[in-house]
Amino acid sequence: MRRLLIVLGVAAVFVVAVAASLPVDSLVRRGLAAVHQPGQPELVFESAALRPSGLVLENATLRDPQGKQLAATPWLALRPSLIGLVRGARGFPWTFRVTVCGTVADVVADMVSGGIAADVRWQDADLGVCRGVPVGKGSLLGHVDTTARLTFGSALPSGDGQFELRDAVFKAGPPATGLIVRAATATVRWTLADSRLELSGITLKGPDAEGNGQGEVRLGTPFPKSEVDLDLDLTPGTGAPPILRALLDLLPPPDGQPSHRRLVLTGTIEKPEVVR
Repeated sequence: MRRLLIVLGVAAVFVVAVAASLPVDSLVRRGLAAVHQPGQPELVFESAALRPSGLVLENATLRDPQGKQLAATPWLALRPSLIGLVRGARGFPWTFRVTVCGTVADVVADMVSGGIAADVRWQDADLGVCRGVPVGKGSLLGHVDTTARLTFGSALPSGDGQFELRDAVFKAGPPATGLIVRAATATVRWTLADSRLELSGITLKGPDAEGNGQGEVRLGTPFPKSEVDLDLDLTPGTGAPPILRALLDLLPPPDGQPSHRRLVLTGTIEKPEVVR
């Protein structure tokens, strides 16, 4: 047993030494160029190295065929399927682990008819690590659970998924006198096609407000320039602060529901406008 452990240790050191001596960066660039197909998204990076977690790319960016940035991360670990390599399937399915807002997202990408499909899972991510998501003149904080399936090919990206935000807080204005809206949960289902995000099943549950609705986001570049149309049915929650109740009272009630308020938003993500 002791001899076996010694042999395995020597073998591990040998493998590490060989890996360290390989021109990993240039090999990865050549490998990605070999598997990349015209009309599909392209993965570019600053540097590459072999680590215990797999092949790690620093400052990686995914770009669409027109060169527009689809996603970026300071750290990306990827691993091909050995069976996929042996069978000549360009290593598919590939497994990716990427850091977003300090939390690892898991992605499995495989070849499908007309392109590549990616299943994404990102759990218990703290948006506070990214200083929140900018919405209008405020920011959205909380813990995110999301699953999605995206397809990339010669056409525009498409897909669907669900987004759930727990312990959500929206903050706008000065800390002492600004608006703060809390929600135990906020969820939305989405479908992406033709650069449009169709939003359905929007729900908001207390303590400051309750609501539901639907909408659409027409994606722009950069993302804050995206145009938005939202239609929400809201009621104040048991913990709603006076400023929120006053703002809701300015909104019209939906037909036949005098205790509810209808919020219609247009404009862009960075400059939303209330329709009255």
